[in-house]
Amino acid sequence: MSCVCQRCKNKYKVDIIIPNFLWQKIKPQDKSKEAGLLCGRCIFDRIELLNEYASYNLKRNEKEN
Repeated sequence: MSCVCQRCKNKYKVDIIIPNFLWQKIKPQDKSKEAGLLCGRCIFDRIELLNEYASYNLKRNEKEN
């Protein structure tokens, strides 16, 4: 199973969850407030275009056994 990026159309299997305030700045323009799918590459490309310096902590959510 995979998702399809709504910007570059590539399939991807890793979701990157970002804060809502940031998503509102980079989400696909034709999508509603909470909607849209972007692959990791497009997420980072869009963040880079914001021309802001920032750092983000990427961590994996481990499933409990």
